[in-house]
Parts: sequence; C-alpha cells; structure tokens
Amino acid sequence: MNILIAFAAAAERPVTATQDSLADVATLEQVKAIEDVLVAEGHGVRRLALNIGARERFVKDLLEPRPDIVINLVESVGTDNRGQSYLPALLELLQIPYTGAGPASLAVCTDKWMSKGVLAQAGLPVPPGALVAAGEQLPSHLSYPLFIKPAYEDASIGIDNSAVCVDEAAALLRLQYVVTHYHTALVEEYIDGREINAAVSDEAGGHVYPLSEIDMTALPAGIPRIVTFNAKWLEESPEYEQTPGICPAPLPLDVAERIQTIALRAYRALHVRGYARVDCRLTPAGKVYILEVNANPDVSTWSGYLRSWKAGGGDYTSFVRYLLDECRNIPKI
Repeated sequence: MNILIAFAAAAERPVTATQDSLADVATLEQVKAIEDVLVAEGHGVRRLALNIGARERFVKDLLEPRPDIVINLVESVGTDNRGQSYLPALLELLQIPYTGAGPASLAVCTDKWMSKGVLAQAGLPVPPGALVAAGEQLPSHLSYPLFIKPAYEDASIGIDNSAVCVDEAAALLRLQYVVTHYHTALVEEYIDGREINAAVSDEAGGHVYPLSEIDMTALPAGIPRIVTFNAKWLEESPEYEQTPGICPAPLPLDVAERIQTIALRAYRALHVRGYARVDCRLTPAGKVYILEVNANPDVSTWSGYLRSWKAGGGDYTSFVRYLLDECRNIPKI
C-alpha cells in the first residue's frame, strides 16, 4: 500500500522551547519506528510534515500521490495543541482512511475541561475542578491541595512540582504562571494516590491491555506524586529515574478489572477510535479517578502505551499492523 506518515513541523514557542523540542524528538522517533516496520512489510512510505505557514502546500503534497492510508501523528498545528482535530477533519472530507481518533473526539480530548464534563455526565469519576482564564479569579469552592496545569496542553508540558499548591498563596502564583504562558488553566483538587495508565484499543470491540503504573515510591518526601515534564521526558533528571513504569501494575485482580472497566467506559464516552491511554489515580482508600483520556497518545517503542501492548503479548510490528487494520472503512466522526 501507499502509506503517508503525517506529523507536525516543529513549532516555535520560546517559553517552553526545551519542552517542545523534546516532544518533537519523540514524534520523530515514532515516525522512524513506524516507517521501519512499514518498509519491512513491503509498503511504500513517505513522510509529510504539517507546517502552519505552508498549509496549502501540505494539502497539495498530501494528494500527490493520493495515499491509501495516512498514519496520523500530528499533535499540534503551529502552537495550538487543539489543532490535532484539523487533519482528521480534512481526511474525512477527502475520504482517505487514517489512523487513530476522529476529529470530534480529538477536539474534545484536547480540551481537558470539556472532556471532564463529558466524563462526568457519563457518570465517571473525575476530580472536582474549574476552568480559569486570564483575568479570572481562583475558584473558592475547591479543597486544597490544588493541581494547576495548562488546560489545552498534553505530554506534561507546563507541569512541574510547583503545579501542586498547598495553599492560596502558592495557587495564586501558579495560576499567574499558567495563564501568562498558556492563557487558560485547569484547576483541580489534587488526588493523592497511585498513577495507573490504561492502554485501550478497538480490538475485539474494545480492549484494555495490562495496566501500567508510574511507580512514584522513590520520590523524596515532600515531592508531589505527579508526572512532571521532567519525569516524563528528561532521562537525566532525578524525577525520571525515580518514576519508572511497571507493567503489569501490581494490583489485586478485582481492582485491576475495575480500573479497566472505567477506562473502557471513558474511551467509549468520548467516542475515541483506534487507540488511547486513560490516566487514572487510585487513592489509598481504593477510589478510582480519571485524570485524562489521551487520544492518539505517544506510541514510541518505549512509550507507556507500547509497554502495555507488549505486556499483552504484542510487539511493535503487530501494533503497526493493527493501526492499518483498524482504520480501514471505519467511520471516525
């Protein structure tokens, strides 16, 4: 088959230049890993970067020649993470099959506040929270500590240890930082507990692979148990070394099954297709909260999603084959 791998050209965001550049490296690693499998499988493969300054050229290059399938790895358009939905919408119009979630689902999943609302309406457990834009006041109805993060970013961009605020003074400082650099903040009650990731796909009508845990027991006392940008991406940082992934997560069977059920319900409530990672918190009291649903998550060979996929008996080749199979003749919107 003639397969095109689409991804976003590197964006210039001076405030988070280091964070963005590392995320761009991860995207290129995904491109290379998928490309290697496709070439080995005998497919014709080409790459195409979506550049906000050359949109018309992108459409022209997309169609010459017309691909049989597009592997969609676009995570932003320019500086806007919410632009993830643009390429799937275009491909729907052009009737070109593509991998991953459809435009409506991506638009909701990249808006953390909107996705929380959908999940809550579906009766799923989410932390209490509020959306705060520049010029708006810190909500007074939430209990401390608070977790304050950018409302429209992913990949832990804009998250460090000061994102967890134990009092109003700290919260005001963090809120000012987030709205200054990212315009809108999601303010939530911080949920203490274990970080559990559920990898979900459309296999067999909806399947959750073995759960993975970000083990934070090695973090020093007083450090918030959250996945900061450093913990996620900076291999030389203490946070990265102190937060290894464990898969399968060491959980009692009934607890694991309960989290898997919640994750699959969240996947379906947001109408995700293809694959997603549902990030959850398991409190010491045994309550499960959904932190967010990541449609089209990172699928590098070392990613959390692939950690679960491999624990379920697959390898990277089988994952790429699944991507091709799931996108054929499946309505996305």
